[in-house]
Amino acid sequence: MWTTGRLSKLTGIPARTLQEWSKKPKTSTRGKTSGSGILPATTNPGNGYRLFDEDSLYDILVIKLAKEAGLQDAQIRDITMPKTKGRPMADAYIERLLRKRCEIDRKIEIARTISFVERTKIFSLRADCETEDARGLEGLMASELVDCIA
Repeated sequence: MWTTGRLSKLTGIPARTLQEWSKKPKTSTRGKTSGSGILPATTNPGNGYRLFDEDSLYDILVIKLAKEAGLQDAQIRDITMPKTKGRPMADAYIERLLRKRCEIDRKIEIARTISFVERTKIFSLRADCETEDARGLEGLMASELVDCIA
């Protein structure tokens, strides 16, 4: 079992972040929420320190990947926190991540297409100012654009 400080040193994640992740979510009277409750921890009854086991390393990896994928704390909590009938199935987590990955891949493809169109337009403007030889290359770029759209 590791304390928050030791786990912080092992993972490189600030202790404050680990504390926030392991604190149960609470909403104050002013409506401010503290704690995300996405990292399971036990409490040492002798001193009140949070303690983490080897599963915490796996949970931290899952949390980091899920956050990078854009999942919200409530979604991450469904993955990492034990339920009354056991942990949720890994398949559900993998399915969520795959959906998010497809969404991200689609956005990347759109960005690449936009970049290609911008380069094609710049090349086309340069070709208008240069010799007729450059016009043959412009046609090649246009055919690549058609392939990209299809």
